[in-house]
Amino acid sequence: MIYKILENSAFTSNLMKWYAFHKRDLPWRNIDDAYKIWLAEIIMQQTRIQQGLPYYEKFIHRFPKICELANAKEDDVLRLWQGLGYYSRARNLHKCAKIICKRPGHDFPTEYTDLLKLPGIGPYTAAAISSMAFSKPHGVVDGNVQRVLARYMGISENVAERSTQKEIAKITNQLIDKNDPGGYNHAIMDLGATICTPSNPNCQACPVSDSCVAFEENLQNKLPINKKEIRRSKRFLYYWILRYDNKMIFQKRDTKNIWKGLYEFYLIEKPQKIEPEESIDDFLINLSVNDLTISEIFEYKKHVLSHQDIYSFFIILDLNLTQYEHIKLNYSYQFYSLDEILQLPKPILIDKFLREKII
Repeated sequence: MIYKILENSAFTSNLMKWYAFHKRDLPWRNIDDAYKIWLAEIIMQQTRIQQGLPYYEKFIHRFPKICELANAKEDDVLRLWQGLGYYSRARNLHKCAKIICKRPGHDFPTEYTDLLKLPGIGPYTAAAISSMAFSKPHGVVDGNVQRVLARYMGISENVAERSTQKEIAKITNQLIDKNDPGGYNHAIMDLGATICTPSNPNCQACPVSDSCVAFEENLQNKLPINKKEIRRSKRFLYYWILRYDNKMIFQKRDTKNIWKGLYEFYLIEKPQKIEPEESIDDFLINLSVNDLTISEIFEYKKHVLSHQDIYSFFIILDLNLTQYEHIKLNYSYQFYSLDEILQLPKPILIDKFLREKII
């Protein structure tokens, strides 16, 4: 495979000529600022440009320098990230910023292997930073690159397999423009995003279609082969909104979870769906079972994540003064006003519920 690519040097030259006229205008391009490049690459992971761009702009406006991000509170970082999902990216973003700000000059390492040692930076992000900020010849491999090269080379192996991904990484490192490695990486990703799309690729506009195996053999709809074994799980979340006057119990999730570090209502999770009233636990019972009065129950729409289907229920429990004072005296739960809750970082399903049903 690599031999054929090396013989066909026209791939890179044609790609770069195409990119010179058709590149997307994005704020983290045509710069060598490692902070902005790193921030953009972390935000854009598993995120469409249209969705991620406003977040990038918000982060740059709020934290124009990396040490301003490092010195921010984690709650502020998570709140700014709210809605992007994969919150471990935001936590690692914060950790990485703190490490960089302890380095002389607050500069990122220039070498690929050193970048890999930083939290939240894997092979893709390390290749992006090293090539785009420091002109190191490391090719990025994302879904766009896999698709372009699998079609161009006629790769019939499963791109979800680690061995195939390594082979594609070798190929793109052989192809990379040594004079402009960052530009090459932008170019091949743009080609995949705008021309060599997953469905209905625009082969007539492709700068390398004249030597593309998929185009020659009409395999565009068969390549790449991407068979992932995805095990979906169902979660049933029962949120009890314990409310007194305009204040509600809201707490930070500290346990390991996709929402670690975010805030939520009092939560009871069950392995299968039950009636919301049946989700009551000892804490709720001990409030004073005889006086327990549920005001409203909302069964909210299914929230779909990459590997989970989340079914959520919101049960509003209006406390009387005795119950409110009992909790304040005997438990560590904290009450927040609605305005305070809106400012705290929280799962997007809770934010949507608040804005649709409570405000």
